[in-house]
Amino acid sequence: MFFKVPTLSHRIPAGLNSIRRVQETNTGTDVMMERITEESPRLKARIMGVFSLLTILMGIFAQGLVSDRLVVSGDAGATAANLLAHKGLFQLGFAVFIIEMACNIVFIALFL
Repeated sequence: MFFKVPTLSHRIPAGLNSIRRVQETNTGTDVMMERITEESPRLKARIMGVFSLLTILMGIFAQGLVSDRLVVSGDAGATAANLLAHKGLFQLGFAVFIIEMACNIVFIALFL
């Protein structure tokens, strides 16, 4: 009537292995969560691209279209008359220029 009685020593290694598996799984989950919470380089590049495009378009409008209509090269009197006659256009061009500079600042901040 001899039979082998399972002892606790046989069960401990299996228990430790399952604990290790749980720890490994938790570590893998932590690593995955860190990857999700990190900034994606592709997303950052896309945001920088949007701000770069906004800078280009606003620069064309503010400096290309508005300045060409208001500033008369070599004639300060005509330029002053244009500024007084088209005050709204001058203010719009200045506001767009300020927004363009803000886009440049955001672009540089994302670049660093």
